[in-house]
Amino acid sequence: MGRKIFGAIPDPDEEEKPARAAAPAASVAVSPALGGLREGLRELSANSIREVDPAHVEDDGPSDRLGLDEASIRKLADSIRQHGQQVPILIRPGQSPGRFRVVYGRRRLAALKQLGMPAKAILRHMDDRAAVTAQGQENSIRLDPSFIEKAVFVRDLRAAGYESAVIEEALGIDATTVSRYGVIAETLPDDLIRAIGAAHGSGRRPWMRLAELVRADAGLIDTLQELLGSLSESVESDERLKAVLDHAERSAAEVPAPRSIDRGQSSVVKLSGGARLGTIRRARNAVTISIDTKRDREFGQWLEEHAERLALEMHQRWLEDGSKLDKKASCDGS
Repeated sequence: MGRKIFGAIPDPDEEEKPARAAAPAASVAVSPALGGLREGLRELSANSIREVDPAHVEDDGPSDRLGLDEASIRKLADSIRQHGQQVPILIRPGQSPGRFRVVYGRRRLAALKQLGMPAKAILRHMDDRAAVTAQGQENSIRLDPSFIEKAVFVRDLRAAGYESAVIEEALGIDATTVSRYGVIAETLPDDLIRAIGAAHGSGRRPWMRLAELVRADAGLIDTLQELLGSLSESVESDERLKAVLDHAERSAAEVPAPRSIDRGQSSVVKLSGGARLGTIRRARNAVTISIDTKRDREFGQWLEEHAERLALEMHQRWLEDGSKLDKKASCDGS
């Protein structure tokens, strides 16, 4: 019934054309109330729900999920089969007539494809920036992506050329967090991340630590991927992350400590991909870490804001490592 009512609403512009042609130009006057009604009808028509064939909706653009979990899609399909599609998906026009691109609702779209049912959708004309913002905000509300899913989303948006301000608006985060997400996702290889999975039960710290260990020893990646390949498919994503991190920690403990940097000499710090991050220089009474902010200005800003806390954390870690070495030496000598 509702669909018939919406379908019967004429386009306000089309409805006015005969009147404008018949009336003298000087006599045409639109009251503010009528103008507001036109805008309301136009928006109502634009936002009305329609049915589209899921096969005509393309799943393109950056994804804020590492993958669609088949079990959850089947569960969602069962719910839609019993109760119908309660929430429409949002789509925008595709590259050719009759084709569309999904903005959000990818899980619902996948479930409807399984069922062979038409999708209830709202069609809006929007540019890439508006689509990314709507996607990030809606998905964060419905099923909050995990830390690493957000990091991968940020990485892909940055690679696609989106400005930091757009990413911040899409995910509701600040510039510092955008930089943090980007650094982690750019350090860890994509196939390693996807082999581990979304790890919804794990927060930021294990991923940050894993990135630190990989930066220190890029050779870890091959052994970690071998480890993941040996794990049963039934092992949950959070357990996969824990197993990988434990293995990386053990490998790091077996690596001999690097030799001291000679006074007056500098050592270049590189990312896993080989890009220069900065230098470490040893003077007579100081160690200076210099970061190349020309390549990553946001990281430099974040480092400046958190330098004091990071220095204290490194000093505490040095104390803890020294304590561990003392205990090990004591045990070896007993």
